[in-house]
This record gives sequence, structure tokens and C-alpha cells, in this order.
Amino acid sequence: TMTTTHEKTIDALVELVNKGVISGIDVLNTMFSSEIRPDTPNIKIVDASDFDRKPEESEGSPFAIVEMGFKGGLKGTSGLVFPKENASKFVEKFAGDDSDIGEFDFVSEGVLTEIGNIVLNRVMGVISNALSLNLDYIVPSYFQGELEKLWTSPSNNTGLVATTKFVVDNFDGEGNIIIF
Repeated sequence: TMTTTHEKTIDALVELVNKGVISGIDVLNTMFSSEIRPDTPNIKIVDASDFDRKPEESEGSPFAIVEMGFKGGLKGTSGLVFPKENASKFVEKFAGDDSDIGEFDFVSEGVLTEIGNIVLNRVMGVISNALSLNLDYIVPSYFQGELEKLWTSPSNNTGLVATTKFVVDNFDGEGNIIIF
């Protein structure tokens, strides 16, 4: 069967995001002497206007979000998004932070911000290299809450949502990498 341009674009993005995630995870595994195993991401291309309404999965459940802006050949925002409960478990399994799971403390926020920094830099680096673009990154920031805060880009922008599972020990934590 003949593949459409859209399917080829998705396939290329899956490959690029997967390379970036694997590269970031390799760095994290070395830094923390851990063993994180990511799945191949499931990718959707979306319009920012798709997020004018609250995504159903976010209703009533806060998220832990590491946001990193970029500018240069492209201008936008990338984010690593975990349901807050998964983020706490992920940090505990990954970095051995044994603070109360219910409390997402300063150390947990720092660990998750660094994880997001490394993974998002690697993903964006692979994409910018493939497109021969120079990008400058804005220092990542951490926040908790609803997803709408991440969708502050103009409604004419297009982005991608890559959903993947990160497996640490016996814990499967699903996360999203979002780029507008």
C-alpha cells in the first residue's frame, strides 16, 4: 500500500523522538546508575486549538510538568508531563528519594526538572540536528497543575504529543513529551 505524507511524517517524528528519548535515558542511566527502559513513543500531531478545552484525562488530576522553551530556527515550548502521582513514584524509583509519596518536595522537583532538562534537550537536539536548525534553549521550569498552562502558544501553531512509558524496576510510569 502507498504511504501518505502524513504517515511518513509521523514515522520520521517517531524515529527522531525515540532517538532523543533513548539518548536522554542513556545519560540519566549513567548519571544515576539506574535502569530506565522507555517504550517506543506513540505520536500525534495536534493543533494548539485542540487544547482550548481541557483534555479529558486531566480532569481532577494534577500534573507534574517540566517546561523548556526554545528559539532560533524554530520558536516554541517543549514539556515533559507526568501525572503527579506517577511523577512521585518515578522519582522515588529512579533517584531513591524516599520522601513521602504524597509530598512532592523540593528535592523531587529538582530531580524531575533535571530529568526533564536532559530528556527535552536530547529530543530537541535530535530534531534540530535532523532539520539543520540552531536552537537556543530557555532554562527549564517546573510546575504542577493542569495542562492548559503549557498551551500558551498562539492557536495557529502545530505541535506533537509523544506518549511513552518509562519502566524503572517494576514501575511503569507513563509520560508525555509535548512540543509546540
